[in-house]
Amino acid sequence: MERTTATLRRKELGRRLRELRTAGSWTMEDAARVLHCSTAKISRLESGTRSASVRDVRDLCGFYKLADNEIAELEELARQSHQSSWWQSYSLTYGTFIGLEQSAETISEYATLIVPGLLQTYDFAKSVVSTLEPSLTELVVEDRAKARIARQEILEQNDPPDLWSIIDELALFRVVGSETIMERQIEHLIEISRLPNVHLQIIPVTEGLYQGYPFHFTLHEFSQEDMRPVVYVEGQSGDLYLERGDETSKYRRLFNELRSIGNGPRESRVLLEKHLRRLAPR
Repeated sequence: MERTTATLRRKELGRRLRELRTAGSWTMEDAARVLHCSTAKISRLESGTRSASVRDVRDLCGFYKLADNEIAELEELARQSHQSSWWQSYSLTYGTFIGLEQSAETISEYATLIVPGLLQTYDFAKSVVSTLEPSLTELVVEDRAKARIARQEILEQNDPPDLWSIIDELALFRVVGSETIMERQIEHLIEISRLPNVHLQIIPVTEGLYQGYPFHFTLHEFSQEDMRPVVYVEGQSGDLYLERGDETSKYRRLFNELRSIGNGPRESRVLLEKHLRRLAPR
């Protein structure tokens, strides 16, 4: 099933505008003069990090000398890219990431420090948000934790995406919130890993140092043939969205290598149960 969000439409529109410009050998400066704006705005429009207005699209298409039917198609994409999404009602700073996540057919994620958002419990999510952003009010913390839980609904919807999640075992040793919260979190990981579309692997600490550590990245792949995969890389100095074929291929190879050294899903549940016994000895 094709999954479409405003984020995906914005990405598609940006890609097509970039292709039109480069096909005509026009520069970003040329496009900026048409819209009477900066080249930075053109860059954001073409990368899909900013929505283009229908007027912007019409002006650029006129400059690129497109036929009326092509202009109408791109104008409709612009309208769709402005449609409201459920996560816009939350106080979030990563709407683009959620839009990609909600549109993806396959999500491949790797985490080393903490359990990733799609697999967090509400209390675990609250503890993460309040610890990493201590200046937030309690209401905002609760709002963001609720948003993480809302994101997880895609895992049990009709025709859900395939989630491949690889977590370093160190994330299970690190107590987030309290031992009780960690106990509930690990119970949740065991339960959710039994879903047919969720494939959870734990890389044991006995593996030692390995390639990829300690990055946190997510590879989104889509059912639409004209939508390229997008890699999201989380970092202290800023988050990156990578779309070039050589970049996404590099992370796909790395993810496959991580899969090869991680415990299989069944062995990973055994390891999770071991950590559960450590936190709550019977």
